[in-house]
Amino acid sequence: MFRRSLFAALAVPAIPQAQERAVRVGGGLAAEAPQYAVALERGLFREAGVNPAVTNFPTGREAFEALVGGQLDVALMTEFPAVVGALRGQRFGVMAVLSRYTASRIMGRRRAGITETVASLAGKKVGVTVGTNTHFMLAGELAAAGITAEIVNAGPADLVPTLVRGDVDAIASFPSFYAGARRAVGADLAEIPVRGYQPTYLIAGSEAFLRNDAEAAQRVLRALVRGDAVVAADTAAAQAAVGRIAGRAQTADAIRENWGDYQVRTVLDAALVSLMQRQGAWLVERGAARGQESTVALMRAVVAEAPLHAVDAARVAL
Repeated sequence: MFRRSLFAALAVPAIPQAQERAVRVGGGLAAEAPQYAVALERGLFREAGVNPAVTNFPTGREAFEALVGGQLDVALMTEFPAVVGALRGQRFGVMAVLSRYTASRIMGRRRAGITETVASLAGKKVGVTVGTNTHFMLAGELAAAGITAEIVNAGPADLVPTLVRGDVDAIASFPSFYAGARRAVGADLAEIPVRGYQPTYLIAGSEAFLRNDAEAAQRVLRALVRGDAVVAADTAAAQAAVGRIAGRAQTADAIRENWGDYQVRTVLDAALVSLMQRQGAWLVERGAARGQESTVALMRAVVAEAPLHAVDAARVAL
């Protein structure tokens, strides 16, 4: 695993743009990372001296596995695969937070006794994909309310159907399934706002990429920082870029509806490390990482701050 001293050594002065660097990118996120979509759409990566070869993945976990397996230079994902990777001692570095989602929900049926409060989940059947960040979210909300519920494991795409059939009383699903739940359940749907967790979307680099091509890592982040400015200044253009990059995965209406629920800015901060430590502790408690301890130092060690610090030091607050 990387050590902080190694990451600090990666900082090198910016050099004039030279030949484009080919960078293998594991994508799949668009609405969750608008600055990435903008950078692709507007050619900001190429302007920064990067030639991105993008492979889309159904999940961030699969993108992360390709990253640590040497098939990618950088990957986009939530924080959860990075936490698992840190506990396993895998070699990678988190380069930046891209966004945070602020409107997580637990959804249930009113006819099953679910209201807009977490307390209404007590003793109920709640569907969730076990071992994911949504499971972490659900466990945290139940613990904070001092209640228990019957956990029913289901795949992400199966959660809404299980709720519609009445196999469960409520579900904790990924945000991409919220719109489907609203359409399928209609007026009987009760939505419980989540207070204790914000899914955090990251870009991470492989050990070899960060160690051997620090300038290319800076160029990737420079393009994303420029994408931040477009997202902040021209909402319509940014939404259009997300729609074109996302394709059928996100409708224009869904993009507009959920736009304000994301805090979009390319940064590195202590909140990320704290969240990763808490998730790691939860995984260790569940027996997912035997013999390991989740500490702030462990999670801090997989944050590769040097490239972003070289691009804009004000964006790093660890």
